[in-house]
Amino acid sequence: GDAAGGRARAVCDGVVPCVLRLARDAPCGVRDALRFAAERLGPGGAAKIAPALEACRDDAAEAFVVACQGLHEPLKRLYEGVQLLTRQARDAAGSGGPAARERCRQTWAQLDATLLSDAWPGVGEKIGDANARFVQKMQKKLRKRLGPLVCGAAPASELAQALAENLRDARDKAASVAAPRGGAAPLERYSTWLRDFDGASTFLEVPGGVASENARVACFEPTVKVLSSKQLPKRLTVRATDGLRVDYLVKGGEDLRNDARVEALFAAMADVLAADVNASRRGLGRTLRTYAVVPLSPRVGLVEWVPRAPVLGAVLRREFGDGREADGV
Repeated sequence: GDAAGGRARAVCDGVVPCVLRLARDAPCGVRDALRFAAERLGPGGAAKIAPALEACRDDAAEAFVVACQGLHEPLKRLYEGVQLLTRQARDAAGSGGPAARERCRQTWAQLDATLLSDAWPGVGEKIGDANARFVQKMQKKLRKRLGPLVCGAAPASELAQALAENLRDARDKAASVAAPRGGAAPLERYSTWLRDFDGASTFLEVPGGVASENARVACFEPTVKVLSSKQLPKRLTVRATDGLRVDYLVKGGEDLRNDARVEALFAAMADVLAADVNASRRGLGRTLRTYAVVPLSPRVGLVEWVPRAPVLGAVLRREFGDGREADGV
């Protein structure tokens, strides 16, 4: 009700000054969270945190997020975008009202800017060969088909029905995408911005804090591994300025914030066990190992690659199936 909304606004007004101070004093700690918040909040809420976003803004970090989104296959990104538009249109036709319709327009604007445009925010025209081919083939068709639907004045129920019809076509196209033969692809296929990145001229922190304190990204290796699972995630390799080589699984089409919270819980449990005398004597604190999870946006995130870790399917086959060894990847 109005009273609950008023209390929520009062809490928001009280929190904003604290967030702004954090953004100024420790920008790396809040930048990703603010990026999520700016997308999830309505125009009024986003305007309240705009000063904090500006205070911690880092052009290279924002470009890196957009480039990582581009590692996700464009046809799958299209399907996920139309799927979200359909949900929002159905919400607008129900209890969501004008606010849900506005979110639908915002989603379309984001999809148009970072999928259908031939120059993306932060990375410009360095969007990679696969994305450039997609734009060339689909830009005019999709803008003509979907743009007037979403941005026009048609009733929300008609919009939801029309989007549902387009969703079926997008789903079939996304399902047809397969991993390249050999499971590897040149990085320039998905992002020439990542391929051309030079740490000597551009500062970018190593994601997840897995390198030494003062290390930053030196460059990215020119080849990505494409996994054959449904979403075709990519393994991206970072070379840090301290000589460390770090592999990440770039997971597109997923919000990894819950994964990050689970890993944070495991890390806290390991600290508690290590601090307990009896548990420490039994080595329990050392047996609970974690890995970095870095949510970048509601559409993409990074998971630290754990070398030689067996995949779940291999473990299940070993325990319950054909008895083969659980080989690491």
